[in-house]
Amino acid sequence: MDSAVDGSIDISIRSYDEQIQQAYRSLFPGDPQKSPELLDWRFQANPHGLAKFAVAVEGSEIVGMIALVPTRLVGSKAAMTGYQAIDTVVHPSFRGRGLFVRMGAAAQDKEALGGGLFWPYNGPFQAGQALTLTSSCNATSTWLAQATNQPPPVQGQKGERGR
Repeated sequence: MDSAVDGSIDISIRSYDEQIQQAYRSLFPGDPQKSPELLDWRFQANPHGLAKFAVAVEGSEIVGMIALVPTRLVGSKAAMTGYQAIDTVVHPSFRGRGLFVRMGAAAQDKEALGGGLFWPYNGPFQAGQALTLTSSCNATSTWLAQATNQPPPVQGQKGERGR
């Protein structure tokens, strides 16, 4: 990847696609936790909805990204989606240019994430776990995670008769 002037790097929010899967191969080379099957399960089969990505793109290459994994939260009067930021990376030749800060700002754009109430959080939830959120005016409210994304199903070993 070639370094370019910062103005040619676009920051946007997008859904998981083949280009993001390819970026995982180049930005996390050889990482067994980033297999196409695991990524598909994590970002497309999530019962809380499709994951979003804050991406930094130069030309047609993703040079940085933040994966945003959704969790539905339920309060006494409303429901909302919170996004856990994971797999944050900037290609080494693009570091020191503020891409992480720009992607982080994009990751908090409610409209880019689909409108409504969205809350970025920094850790995974257990089903039914309470989370107290504090607004900018210091009002607090308690929310519960509806469920968690279960581990991918284990492929069973087949015997000689195919069972």
